[in-house]
Amino acid sequence: MKLTTKRALGNTGLQVPQVVYGTSYLGNLYKELSYEEKRELMKRWFDCTEKPVVIDTAGKYGAGLALEVIGKG
Repeated sequence: MKLTTKRALGNTGLQVPQVVYGTSYLGNLYKELSYEEKRELMKRWFDCTEKPVVIDTAGKYGAGLALEVIGKG
């Protein structure tokens, strides 16, 4: 299933998906996941969403672990 519905992002002229992926679980918020499990979840963002993929993350998610995982890809 592809999530393809997009909306305007304010007055920027950009069209972005209606689904924004949160990343707190990449920082092991609820349970510890292996890097391979996290990578598979991130891969599904791109498999299920027409580009651009929009994610919400912060340095405080898992004391920076979420950002490290995203950066490592």
